[in-house]
Amino acid sequence: MGRGRGYVRVFGCLVDHRHHGAHRPFSVRLASSSFLSGIGRAIDLGDRNVVSTMKVRLINYLITFVIIGLAVWAGVSLYSSYIQNPWTRDGQVRANVVGIAPRVSGPIIHVEVRDNQQVKIGDPLFEIDPSDFKAQVDVSTGQVQNAEANFKQKQQDLDRQTDLYQKHVSAQQDLPTEPSVRA
Repeated sequence: MGRGRGYVRVFGCLVDHRHHGAHRPFSVRLASSSFLSGIGRAIDLGDRNVVSTMKVRLINYLITFVIIGLAVWAGVSLYSSYIQNPWTRDGQVRANVVGIAPRVSGPIIHVEVRDNQQVKIGDPLFEIDPSDFKAQVDVSTGQVQNAEANFKQKQQDLDRQTDLYQKHVSAQQDLPTEPSVRA
């Protein structure tokens, strides 16, 4: 088979291992009889070890890539979840919560909007009980009428005193000196 040469069978090929120096390439020589004879029979024991070692390495690489892929997916999904719903250990933070305060105080009798409803400028949000405001308007109206009546009375007193002064019936010191009456 080798005529005095040292040949070794590797993967169905004959390899000359006579020159086993570190920098010399192996010389591979195919023998047609050995190649064709290996087609029909089972894989040699050495070939089985190489194939099983390759399968184990391939499986290890696949498992590593799957674990890395799952870690990347978990990191991205947790990051996007945190961006959408930021949280702390003792509560959640929302940026779209807005405090609303009316210009006037009073009891609310009806809420016009529902939770998380989009609103525009000018939309009514709630209705405040108008009875308190009607009472305040009535009190203010009464105060205005009282002031008008007092003004009218003082004006009449001024006119009467002025008329009496001009007729020399009363002295000048009897005339009212309040500036509000002379206006």
